[in-house]
Amino acid sequence: MSNIPPIYQQPNFAATQSAPPGLKPWHVFLGIIVVGILAYFYFSSKPAAPAAPAYVVPSSTPYNPYVPVSPSAPFTPPPAQPSLPVKPSPWQCVGGWGFAVRRNVYNDIECYSKNGTDCYGHEPGNAPGACFVPSDDGDPLSCGPDHLGLYQSDGYSTGTWCSDGDAAIPKFPTAQKRTHNSWTDLKEGPGILVRKNAAGDVECLSTDGLGCVVQATGLDVSRLGIPESAVKPLVCGDMHKKLYGFSGYESDGHWCSRAKASLP
Repeated sequence: MSNIPPIYQQPNFAATQSAPPGLKPWHVFLGIIVVGILAYFYFSSKPAAPAAPAYVVPSSTPYNPYVPVSPSAPFTPPPAQPSLPVKPSPWQCVGGWGFAVRRNVYNDIECYSKNGTDCYGHEPGNAPGACFVPSDDGDPLSCGPDHLGLYQSDGYSTGTWCSDGDAAIPKFPTAQKRTHNSWTDLKEGPGILVRKNAAGDVECLSTDGLGCVVQATGLDVSRLGIPESAVKPLVCGDMHKKLYGFSGYESDGHWCSRAKASLP
């Protein structure tokens, strides 16, 4: 038994080693406090981030939270839009014509008329002083689309009363829009005047709303002597269907369908 080597035992290093001299637990606690104080003073001494600019919305500007308005950019109101004319310019004499003209609310020149087709006054060429100046509106003949539908010309060619009036009478800054097209000769079949109304339906010239005023094809159907105030159009579509059982657009040969295809 004496030849059996002794059992190996792990040396006890904890028993042979000791803590560093002078280091106590409260030393560690004190070090943590010192580090915390130094960190506090370090971060508190850094400059603060700049504050967001204060935006002021002018009282005349609708508030929009998504579009800030800088106080350095003053509010500029949008330019005022010119108002539409509500009445024509006064009647006046221009270019030596014997009748009065004016500018209507559509910015076209018109002459004084009693039937909507002929200028009423003295013969052209008279001195301006001999011009007839009316005191009422009458039933004017207008240059532009109306003149084009009646005489196949808008009337503004050089040397006409339309062009003389257009040069002499200032235009309105803005103009009203026409609610319907001018009367146009259908030319095919019966000689009737047609146009499209504000709803886009075709209508023919009528004084009773039942039948179109008919002239022989090829004659000057514009000179019918019917003032606009006496016109009661016969309208294709619903009105025509109530009167005659069909709209007028079904048949290719009917004046409603032919006019709808030819009118702009």
